[in-house]
Amino acid sequence: MSRPNIIYCLLFAVVLKSCNIAGDCSNRIYKEVFNSNHEFKVVKFDRGCGATTGNSIQLSILKAVDSLPNEGGNLFICNSKVGGYIERDTSVQITWLTNNEILVKYDRDQTVFKKESLIKNFQITYLVK
Repeated sequence: MSRPNIIYCLLFAVVLKSCNIAGDCSNRIYKEVFNSNHEFKVVKFDRGCGATTGNSIQLSILKAVDSLPNEGGNLFICNSKVGGYIERDTSVQITWLTNNEILVKYDRDQTVFKKESLIKNFQITYLVK
C-alpha cells in the first residue's frame, strides 16, 4: 500500500470515529434479577448507540459473578415506550420460575427485535400482557 493510501485510510478511520458511525455503544444497567441459588442473573439494561438510535430495553442472562459486556442483549430486545427512563419502564418484567426457567412478561405494544426461547440450559417463556 502506498503512503498516500495509508494516510487516506487513517483519515477515514478518524472521521468514522468522530461521527460515531463506527458504533460507540454503551450499556446502562437498571435491574439484575438472580435465580434462587444466585448462580445466574438476568440483567435489564438500555443500550445506547448515539443520538440517531432510539432507546431499547434489553435482557441478558449471565453468571451471577460476571459483568455485563458491552454488547447487545443475548435474551431479549425491544423498544422502550418511555424513552430514556428505562428504570421507570414496567413494560418488561422478569421472573425466575425455577433455577433454569425464566418468565419474561412484556406489553403487547412493544416492538420486539430479539426473543430467544432457549439459551444454554435455560428455558425462557414469554407472556404478552
